[in-house]
Amino acid sequence: MIEILIVTHANMAAGILSSVELITGPKTHFTTIGLKAEDTFETFYNEVNGTLAKLVNDDGVMVFVDLFGGTPCNVTAANINREIDGKKPNVECITGVNLPMVIEAVSMREFMTLSELKEHCMSVVVDSVKDVKKEFNLVG
Repeated sequence: MIEILIVTHANMAAGILSSVELITGPKTHFTTIGLKAEDTFETFYNEVNGTLAKLVNDDGVMVFVDLFGGTPCNVTAANINREIDGKKPNVECITGVNLPMVIEAVSMREFMTLSELKEHCMSVVVDSVKDVKKEFNLVG
């Protein structure tokens, strides 16, 4: 099964997991990491590296991060191509994590390859952003 890892600033990742489970029920093969104020780049790098090493499998790992160019993104980028046990892991990473994309990921990961899942989640982002006044015909 494709593992899901969310890496964000502070408690955002844990909050997303909590919301996903409220909507869809308890999840397995789903891990979160939050950058804490006291973390150094090195300690956070090691945490992400160690977590990825535990999660890597033949189906792959789908990683979601919050902010392109932020520490969670940069640390993940530095880790996703590192060899683990002598081989390059099957890892994909998307920035701009939001609840709709993660719900789709947990719902569809058993039916898609990692590459297909990545593309699907990226398309969900575009479709999930709506102008509420326009959608509900609320003028004014």
